[in-house]
Amino acid sequence: VEHNASDRERFCAQLYTAPIMKADAVVVLCGEDTSARLTTGVELVNTRCAPLLVLSGGRHEPPHIRSAPDLIADALGMGVAADHIIVEDGSQHTAEQAANVLSLAESNAWTRILLVCSAYHAPRAMLTFIRRAQQMKYDIHIIAVPAVGHWHGPVDAQTRLQKLDVEFAKVTQYQRSR
Repeated sequence: VEHNASDRERFCAQLYTAPIMKADAVVVLCGEDTSARLTTGVELVNTRCAPLLVLSGGRHEPPHIRSAPDLIADALGMGVAADHIIVEDGSQHTAEQAANVLSLAESNAWTRILLVCSAYHAPRAMLTFIRRAQQMKYDIHIIAVPAVGHWHGPVDAQTRLQKLDVEFAKVTQYQRSR
């Protein structure tokens, strides 16, 4: 990253290049682009980066948005054992996913999670999880793992690059509301 890079550029450089480390759980944020997210999450569990797959998200508006319960059969079919899957389906958006997943993590004394989301969603998801952990005063290491997906491929009616612009606008909005 250039020396005169913005804070946002430095944050994204760190976010997208963080090493994957062993963790207590892989958390897949269900919603848009769920197939890519699930594939990445299952790969992390199947390669023993973490023993548990947490599917998070209760919003279900197929075909574009799939909920956590809707993905259980897919995860089982991809080789994850049923007793290694945890479903969090009480959340309807990222902030609720952060609250619910971090409460689950705290109650299980997890110290590190791998947070799987779409690359375009990773900056906002990571900031949302960090903020929630700070509010809870919960010390946990969160590593974002952007799901595999082509930046120019469509997600709904937009490309992932267009969605990244929308995500950055939301981050700016959140910053102003602090």
